[in-house]
Amino acid sequence: MPSKYSITQCNKFVSRDIGEHIPKKLHGLFLFGVRSFTLQSITSCNSNARVSHQGSRNAAEQQMYRLLRHSKLFLLVWRAVAEQLPLKDNDIVNVDYSNLGPLAILGFAKQTKRGRAIPVLMRSLASNTQGQKKTHPKYQKLKDYYLTWKKTVQADQYTFVIKSLILLRYIYSTQPKLVFDRGFANKTIVKFLIKNNWVFYIRMRENFKVSLNGNLRYISGLPQGSYTIVWAGQILRLIITKTRSRYPQPWYIITNDNATLPTKIAKFYYHRFEIEESFRDLKGLFNLKGSRIRTWQSLRVVLCFMSLAIIVAMSLYKSKTVDNNIPKKSLSIVRMWQEQINKERLRITTRKLQISGVIGDV
Repeated sequence: MPSKYSITQCNKFVSRDIGEHIPKKLHGLFLFGVRSFTLQSITSCNSNARVSHQGSRNAAEQQMYRLLRHSKLFLLVWRAVAEQLPLKDNDIVNVDYSNLGPLAILGFAKQTKRGRAIPVLMRSLASNTQGQKKTHPKYQKLKDYYLTWKKTVQADQYTFVIKSLILLRYIYSTQPKLVFDRGFANKTIVKFLIKNNWVFYIRMRENFKVSLNGNLRYISGLPQGSYTIVWAGQILRLIITKTRSRYPQPWYIITNDNATLPTKIAKFYYHRFEIEESFRDLKGLFNLKGSRIRTWQSLRVVLCFMSLAIIVAMSLYKSKTVDNNIPKKSLSIVRMWQEQINKERLRITTRKLQISGVIGDV
């Protein structure tokens, strides 16, 4: 593995390129967050704190308490990322939800066409009860937690998307093109995007009705092609893609982009799946799914530091494939980065033990 994956290189990237944009008075807390959630998988917040902090157990847990309750640190970290990895208007950003028990992630990640999207903003919220049966024993508990979150942030899951888009524009001072999955085909979101001149591509469910030539039609009854439709009171373009062996059903994509070829728009949506791989890295490699995080406030902070791992790995890794004989999606670049960091950490520890005489040369 190239030396660019060394701990020294990673520390240089995080501490200098990202950390230089963090206020000096918060630099120690920032680096503690990096040690706790960027350079290792999560067991629990306090467990990671004890591993990352050289002081007593009480001091480590107090530091973690300060980290998770610093309401502005997550924003400062994302603004630091924006300074190092700015977005452009023609960049494509995938937007999607990912459930995590009673919590959920709203992710914004830049397409790379290298199997993983690079996170540009990760936000946390309470998971809604959609898809849950009312007879499920946890239904009422999930509903109560969602209603509490909704009251706290003064938004539902759709207006939260709008607030997050405003935050994204504030952090990066730009409006990249946005690719959404079917759960975002919401009239409130579409009206906001059009009013604020965001270029977007949203997949619709096949049972949606649109106005075509003055008549209401189910989009599932239309053949492949490009149409001018009216939906949510807005004049939009509907792209219906051709079917493929892997995708037996066509994609129904609405957009306000009237210039791009339908085949290219289909490719934009195809690469939307990169954000799914990034979610898998967060949940699997960093054990976010197995962690005991119970509040959306804590998850908000943890997410920004975990996202740094993907940002560092993808930024330091420039080639398109892991190996000439390995397809780009068959092995996570983030996994390779994490394995190399662990290997080097073990080598450093072994060397220290050798110098101290605890163990002999291997």
